[in-house]
Amino acid sequence: MEEPRPGKKGRHVAPTLLRRPARIVPVAALGVLAVGLGLAALVAGLQRVQHGVLPGWFAGPLHRLSRGSALTWSSWDSRWAWAGSVLLAVVAVVCLAGCVLPGGANGVRLSTGEASQAGGSREIFMADADLEGLVERWIRGHDGVRGVRVRRRGRRLVASVRTTVASPDLLREALARGCEDLVDSLGLARPMGVRLRLR
Repeated sequence: MEEPRPGKKGRHVAPTLLRRPARIVPVAALGVLAVGLGLAALVAGLQRVQHGVLPGWFAGPLHRLSRGSALTWSSWDSRWAWAGSVLLAVVAVVCLAGCVLPGGANGVRLSTGEASQAGGSREIFMADADLEGLVERWIRGHDGVRGVRVRRRGRRLVASVRTTVASPDLLREALARGCEDLVDSLGLARPMGVRLRLR
């Protein structure tokens, strides 16, 4: 459990449960752009090795950029320049949105009834690591389970279970039912499903 602290306007929010900007979005966008530019340079280099000259779609822009101060509006006023400008603008908007929009909270909120029993009108959260660890320990305590890993994916817990049982159908049914009962007993504010993967 995470101990909440006073926040803005009287709200109590645990420090580790604050919603952070989803910085993975701009990083992914920049990564895709970098990979695209790298692949273009690689293809151009291979054609230079095979044919002795750079391809026109690569040599043209490179030549214009190498002219330095000789660049004029006419050299940029082409469909490729406009397409590149639009692409850069889209990447910039995606990066800006990823830096501003909040990401998902790394915890689950208990229902109002459970929170009131804990005292006051504060919001009570359980961190994802605590929830995953609780389910992992419960599954690991069953016979035939060699290893288990539980991860939260949105509103679902995904449990990957390694078992030594030859016919795991009965074990799968027992674990699925038990995990669902365990999660329901926590009194979460929003229902959470459980998905088992036995191997």
